Amino acid sequence: MDISELAEKAFTYAEYRELLNEFVEDQENKTEAQLKMLPYIVTNINLMETWDQAAALTEEMKAAVESWAPATWLVLTEGWCGDAANIIPLFQKIADFSKGKIKLRLLLRDENTALMDQYLTDGGRAIPKVIIYDEAFRELANWGPCPAVLHAQKKPWKEEAGKDFQILIRKVNEWYEADQCITTQAEILALQHKRQ
Repeated sequence: MDISELAEKAFTYAEYRELLNEFVEDQENKTEAQLKMLPYIVTNINLMETWDQAAALTEEMKAAVESWAPATWLVLTEGWCGDAANIIPLFQKIADFSKGKIKLRLLLRDENTALMDQYLTDGGRAIPKVIIYDEAFRELANWGPCPAVLHAQKKPWKEEAGKDFQILIRKVNEWYEADQCITTQAEILALQHKRQ
């Protein structure tokens, strides 16, 4: 698998957002399974719009980004994924702040299972998953699908929610709102410090 080719065909954040908007606007020729995901995609578009405005980089993140070498952040995602909607706008803010050193590129998980299957979480294709590559497309690090403290909390929340998936979604989104991207940034910083 040629990672540089995957990165070349991957979406920018703006292209990914446009893809989701087009999916919502054009519901013809969609499978029943795709249409079932539609409410989640609509919710996530709204979440991303919120985080586009609200996500703020910590001073530690700003200082660190200035010292980082150029890299490509390749993210496996899907429009229906709530964790992705809460995290990817932050990644875009980091890329923007880097002034071109970080190239954020997004791949759809279900169209890139060969890559996804190299980064399973607890045996599953959990997303978003960011894989960080240097300029020669050597892997430097990977992270995801969410902050470790949230990942640990999801199991009891799932048990509590039972079959009412909306309860889990609400709890996860409330966690992200309360956290304000602080924990995600701390984990990305720790990941970067480990590899230096």
